[in-house]
Formats: sequence, C-alpha cells, structure tokens
Amino acid sequence: MHRLHHHAACVRHCATAASAATDDGEDDGGHLLVIGATGIIGRALIERFASSSSWRVSAMSRRQPDYDLGIAEWSHLDLDDRDGTVEALQLVNEVTPVTHCVFGAVFEQPGGLTDSWASKDMIERNDQMFRAFLDAAVVHCKDMRHLTVMQGGKAYGVPGGNVLAPQLPPFKERRPRVHDGELATDTPRSNSC
Repeated sequence: MHRLHHHAACVRHCATAASAATDDGEDDGGHLLVIGATGIIGRALIERFASSSSWRVSAMSRRQPDYDLGIAEWSHLDLDDRDGTVEALQLVNEVTPVTHCVFGAVFEQPGGLTDSWASKDMIERNDQMFRAFLDAAVVHCKDMRHLTVMQGGKAYGVPGGNVLAPQLPPFKERRPRVHDGELATDTPRSNSC
C-alpha cells in the first residue's frame, strides 16, 4: 500500500509542477511530454492528464502503451538510438512546442533489484539514455520551462530511496540520507516526493 500511496504523491507532485502557473498566475496548459510512457510514473501521469482540455500530451516509449492514452499521442522513442532521439524530439516539438517534460524512462536488467541497480552497466546505460534525451531536448525543445526527472529507488517506492541500504519507516524527507551504507552530511531537501 505504501508503494501505491508513494506513486500517487509523486504523480501529484509532477502534475502540480506540470500545471505550474504561468507568469500571469493562470494555468493555461501547455505541452506535456512524458518520456517512459509504459512505466509506472509515465502511465500514471498520462492517465492523470487523459481528459485535459488545456494540455497537449505526448507519450514516448520504446514499446507502445497497452492502456487508454486518452488525449495523449504516442510515438516511438528508443533512447539507445541518439540520432533517433534527436529526430523524435524534433517531430514531437514541431506542432506545439514542449513546455513541460517528465523523464521517467529507465533501463533495468534482470538479476534482482539490488544487483540490477548496483550494476555499472545499468548505471552507464541509464546515463547514456538520459544524456541522449538532454542533448536532443536542448536543441529541439527550447520552450521547455520545466523538467522533472523521476529516477532512483525513492521514485519507485524503495524504502529510503537507496536499494543498497534501505531505511525503515517512517519515510520522511528530513531523515538523513544514506550513501553507500554511510549517513550523508548534506542537508535533506524539504520539497521532494
């Protein structure tokens, strides 16, 4: 149940960020791009915006979603293909410029959660995928005002966010961070899902 509650909180956070007020204080919509449309976060966002009249919603992923997209328009995106990523972002941005984006794409390899998330190959591949997206977005999505990156164990409901050293409840932002089994000395953020 905690995991579902956590995802709902993250979707509310992303939806609030995506529908952030414009300069005149009114929510006039925009163009929301969801990268990773077949994942938990991507699907929840698309379902949240499925009937919006003030937003254009674009869904991108390697696989076509198997759920009702509502108003969202799906297009194929393989973040392992840098040239294809550039082309896809150029096309999605042509009709209506992208103003908001939620990046929730992630590569996971078999082998269990801990082995997968600690794998150097997985870390490098996810880094390359995110860089391919960012490089293309900088060139083709110049009107983007907000980017939310949903990654890591905390985004997916792993206790404490660190799959290698999970913390016990309660899960609060004010709790100290754990990095490589050691408590971190940095100040925790106060406004994060």
